[in-house]
Order: sequence, then C-alpha cells, then structure tokens
Amino acid sequence: MDMDRMIALTRALRERVQAYGDELRRSEALTRYSLIDPLLRELGWDTEDPGIVKPEYSVDIYNGGIARADYALMGEGKPLMMMESKKLGESLLAGNAVDQGIRDCINTATAYFVVTDGQKWEIYDPRMNVTPPDMKLVAFDLLADTPSQFCAKAVALWRNGVLDGNIVAAPTLEPTGGIGQELIEQSSPATAPATPATPPAPAATEVWHSLSEFEYQEDIWPVEVIFPDNSRVVSENWSQLKKGVVQWLTSGGRHLPLPIQVGNRNLVADSPKHPNGKRFHRANTEVNGVHVDTNYTGKKMLNNIKLIIRHAGQDTTQFKVRLQ
Repeated sequence: MDMDRMIALTRALRERVQAYGDELRRSEALTRYSLIDPLLRELGWDTEDPGIVKPEYSVDIYNGGIARADYALMGEGKPLMMMESKKLGESLLAGNAVDQGIRDCINTATAYFVVTDGQKWEIYDPRMNVTPPDMKLVAFDLLADTPSQFCAKAVALWRNGVLDGNIVAAPTLEPTGGIGQELIEQSSPATAPATPATPPAPAATEVWHSLSEFEYQEDIWPVEVIFPDNSRVVSENWSQLKKGVVQWLTSGGRHLPLPIQVGNRNLVADSPKHPNGKRFHRANTEVNGVHVDTNYTGKKMLNNIKLIIRHAGQDTTQFKVRLQ
C-alpha cells in the first residue's frame, strides 16, 4: 500500500467535503460515490467487481427475514464485512444502524461490521462477547484526524489484511515525498482509540437554539455557544461568537480551509488582509493563527458564522447558542 497515494487521496477527499458539503449532506448516494467508494478502492476493494464488493447486499437470516447491507465486502465467495453508509453528517447511530448491523453480522456469520458517513468511520467485531459499544475496534475521522492519522487507522480496512483476518491499524506515518512507503510488516493490533472525556450535555432546563434554525433578531445577544462535542464558550456578542467558532474549528485536529471569502472580503484568512490588500479594520483578529474579520453587523456576523461552519465541513444543526 502506497502511503503517499493514500495521503494524497485523503487530502482530496477533505477538499471535496469542504467544496460540496451541503450537497453531500443531502444525498447518501452522492456521499457513497464521492467519499466512500474512492477510499474503498484505494484500500483494495474494487467497487466495480461484484466478486469483491456487492452493493445493496441481502441474505436470508435465521427468522426468515432479510438482512440488507449497503455494501458487502467479499472474500472467497462470502461476506467478510457488512457495511452501512450514511449521508455526510448523519449520525452513525441513526436508525439503530450499529445494533442492527451487528445483529445481521451475527446472524450471517460475517466477521466485521463497518458504518460510515464518508467522514467518520467505525469498525466493529460482532464476535466479541461484549456489548456493541465495546465491539468497536477502530474509529477514524476524515476531518478530525490529520491525513497521516486518518491513513494509519484506515489501513484497518485494507483488503489483504481483512482476507487474512487481521484488522490492524498502522503506526502514524508521514508521506515520503518520493517513492511510496509500503505499510507492511509494521502494523499493530487495533484498539479502540483513546476518547477524551466528553463534556456533559446541556441541562434540560437550558434553552438552546440551533444555528441552522436561528434567525437574527435585534436586541437579542448570544451568551454561550455549545459545539458538537458538547464543549462550550461564553460569548458576549456576535463577534466573540464568531471567534469562538473559529477557535473550535481550528482545534483538536479539525481543518478550516483558508481563506474563506465573500465578495471582496475575507471572513477568515492566514493574515489580517482582504484580497485587495486592505487590512482588517479591527485589531485582535487572531485565533489559533487564523485571522477573523469581525467588522460586520450582528446579522451579517451570524450569516458569516454559518458560512464558516459549512466551509469546514461541519453541520450547523450541531452548533447551538444560548441567548439573552
């Protein structure tokens, strides 16, 4: 397996999410075609060969019902992995997908179950005598992981390894810049990645408004924003909210494309300048090395925030504000 080529593909897929995120979030078919299938092919699963990949796979199960998978990844004439796909940004747990997929694998003696929205990938081993959450072997994220981290974890889906019964993740390797580096003889048994402590969800008594639904109103100001991982930032105005969102989008391995431009102005950029060379009007623009233009009205600032979130490949429904 060529690490240079894998990393180049990963970067191309990240750019695809940023460029077409809105369309991908509306279409599972487009997500499969644009994000999922290219990665499968790079990992040895020829999506055009029905002996290797069978889409919309169905099989009789013990109770007379039919188990269906969006993909069956095949070997020696039988499924090695059942795979459920989601449109970009859809919860991997939607429709009880993991529990149902694991049951289908158990009923059909399929060794592994995979679920993905093209950005987030999770691999489970239904043969483990534990609850489904503890069956997770590997999880990787196209945007939250660096390209080398993503590739090292994605090696767990390498067809040759799966055929040998080895679901393994490689050490995190950087591209060589020349001849591709083979990820062989260097892998180690996969373990579920360490998960940082998740902040508690909002209390039921708190009133939060999704950014996707909230429309600007005068004399109403944000006091706090909560992010998809339940972390929070206090905000006294829309300018602070914009900088808080940019700070979250540029932390924890997340990727924010630069610059993000509207008309002849940069909303965020790697320097405090607009395309015409004029500097940002206000001082203190820098957040995590990214410069944020906050010289806007509150209404435009809210629209800017939504636009920046979408450009980062994130879902505005997962960002919520508390107002005063």
